Amino acid sequence: MILSDLQKNILNSKGFDFESENFEKEIDRFLNPNFNDHIFDGAKIKDMIKAVERIKKAIDKNEKIVIYSDYDCDGIPGAVLLHDFFKKLEESKNKISTSPNPSQGGEQNQNTNTNFKINFINYRFGII
Repeated sequence: MILSDLQKNILNSKGFDFESENFEKEIDRFLNPNFNDHIFDGAKIKDMIKAVERIKKAIDKNEKIVIYSDYDCDGIPGAVLLHDFFKKLEESKNKISTSPNPSQGGEQNQNTNTNFKINFINYRFGII
């Protein structure tokens, strides 16, 4: 395997051992990852099964569902994924998605939580 100096430096900084007998196999795995080999089992997250059961219950009982996220690099994509999930289930009439004002820095401060309770008082189930 022919590598440039830049590639060698990057791989070295990632901890690859150029003298290892498995070096080429390790590099190939790193440069050509297989999604199925690296997928995480979400059920291993604490209380995930309880959360899934509660969401199922809300859907079965046709409860209104609030999706509330902060305005940062993981809050927005998380809310979008949940929104799209419920939309695919055709539950969109029973949910609403919102984010706090970006001027608040995306943090869930006391004012945001108070506004959340006031604005969504008619909703039975919230995903935050």
